[in-house]
Amino acid sequence: MKPKSFYIGYLPSVPREYAKPTWVAACLMALFLIAAMGMLAASQEVADAGTYEFGVLKPREGFLRTDPVPMLTVGDQRTGSINNYLLVGATKEGPPAEFLARAGEQVRFDGTLVRRGSQLMLEVGPAESWQFLGAPSSLLPPPKQLGTMTLRGELIDTKCFFGAMRPAVGKIHRGCAVRCLSGGIPPALRVVDDAGNESIVLLAGRSGTPAPVNPEWAGLFIDATGPVEVDGNTVVMRLDVARPVRK
Repeated sequence: MKPKSFYIGYLPSVPREYAKPTWVAACLMALFLIAAMGMLAASQEVADAGTYEFGVLKPREGFLRTDPVPMLTVGDQRTGSINNYLLVGATKEGPPAEFLARAGEQVRFDGTLVRRGSQLMLEVGPAESWQFLGAPSSLLPPPKQLGTMTLRGELIDTKCFFGAMRPAVGKIHRGCAVRCLSGGIPPALRVVDDAGNESIVLLAGRSGTPAPVNPEWAGLFIDATGPVEVDGNTVVMRLDVARPVRK
C-alpha cells in the first residue's frame, strides 16, 4: 500500500491531495464573504439626500425677507418661477441681526449653498461681501392660501435636514436638532404619507414672528395646526398651536 503524502511546512510545495481541497475551501470562503458583504450593504439605510457646499462661497443676489422666516427670494425672469433660499448663519445659528435689519431690500452677498431637492438654503458669508441695493424693482406675488390644516410629522431643523448633517432625523439626530432650533435655524415639519411620500412644511409664526414651537420637541412627532400657504418653492404653515404626539 502506497503511503499517504505528508506535508512539511518548510518545503516549497504542497502535496496535490492537500493543495486541491485547500484551494477549493479558499474559493468558497471568498464567495461567502462577497455574498455576506453584499447582503450587509443591501440591508443598510440609504443616506439622507442633500448637499452642503461647505467652505464654498459664491455671489448671491435677491430680495431679503424676514417673513415668514429669514429668506432670500430670487425670481427667474426666463421661467417666471420664484425660489426662496432660507437664510442661516455659520454653525447652529440664524443669520446676523445686522444683515436682517436691511430686510425689504435687494441684497448681494457671498453665501454657501445647502440644498435638498427643491429645498434651498444659504449660509450668509462674511460682512465684507454684503451689498444693499435698495428697494426691489417689482413686488412679489402673494402666496397661495390652502386654508387651515392640522398636520402630523417630525419636527426637524432645516439646515441639517437640507444637507449639513447625515442622518438628520430621528432620535440619533435629536440633540443636534435641539441646539440648531434653539440657535435660530428655521424649524419645519417632515410629513410622510401612507405611500412613503415626503413633504416638508416650514413652520413660522404670524407676521414674521418665530414659530411657537418648543425646540426640545426636535426629533419627535408633533401635531401642528395653522393656515398653510405655498410661497414659491416653499410650503409654509403659520403655526397657531403645536403639541407633541403622546405614544
